[in-house]
Amino acid sequence: MAFELVRVVADCRALPWVAEFLDDEDTDIQVCGVGVLDQLLWSRLIEPEEAEDLLRMAERHQNGAVRERAEFIRSFLGARTGLAEQEAQPHQDET
Repeated sequence: MAFELVRVVADCRALPWVAEFLDDEDTDIQVCGVGVLDQLLWSRLIEPEEAEDLLRMAERHQNGAVRERAEFIRSFLGARTGLAEQEAQPHQDET
């Protein structure tokens, strides 16, 4: 339960802990580690560039649930980037 609390209240100071969580022997802690990364990125408390090494670590992880969450994170980051690019393009009036 403590790890779930960390995930929910984490801020950028928790980023260095993610690697330790991913390296833990306990599979639940591993999943919580990638969950912390997910929360930090989702909440925009860190930039994707800050998480890149950890995200790659999660993508190569032996735990399938960690890899699945990493894939989800990549997906939402890609969608968010695409949306931002769309919004940045000048709107053209259709006439």
